[in-house]
Amino acid sequence: MLDLFFRKYAWTATLAILATVAWILARTVNVVVGEALRPAPEAALDGGPVAPREAAVAALDVDRLYRLIGVEPPAPAAAAPGAGPVG
Repeated sequence: MLDLFFRKYAWTATLAILATVAWILARTVNVVVGEALRPAPEAALDGGPVAPREAAVAALDVDRLYRLIGVEPPAPAAAAPGAGPVG
């Protein structure tokens, strides 16, 4: 039964081999082109001490954010009478 399948559908084995070879060739070309395009690493040879970079603090513009997502900002919470800090 398997012999009949391979005699009748021998082209499937050829197709699988061709697909595998094409995949390997595409991966190889991708690696070669990627290496050609990647800039060469460079070392800083100035010899001076490196100053630490300050951490960047993200500032969030709330008004622009609400406009971007299309939502109205919540109304400011009014202090309710008798509502104070618990404790």
